[in-house]
Amino acid sequence: MSNRSARYDYTTINNLKHYITMKRAERVAESEGKPFLIRDIEDDLANYCQVSRETIQMIKRMVNQPSLALGIKMAEYFGVPVEELFKLVPKCPVCSGKDEVGHDGVKSKCLSCNGKGYVA
Repeated sequence: MSNRSARYDYTTINNLKHYITMKRAERVAESEGKPFLIRDIEDDLANYCQVSRETIQMIKRMVNQPSLALGIKMAEYFGVPVEELFKLVPKCPVCSGKDEVGHDGVKSKCLSCNGKGYVA
């Protein structure tokens, strides 16, 4: 029997922001300079994956993690292996990805990972 509240010593990061920016640049080049917004690429990706644009944005900001099926579909859209889009990285051994809260109630960033929560 597994413990659903188990703590893991790793987390995931993604390169979604990079690939969305690259796709936008490709579209601009293909259209001979016609402007494309990041929003257009996010909408296209969301339609391709059959999810909302808000879902794509939440994954991009690393607020949510995609399901395995969604991660594979996103990698397929960009034409890259899924492990290039999403990576497992060790959590910071000092803060474990949590903000430090001082006795005065003010949050401070971990000096070991600079507040990222992981060590790349």
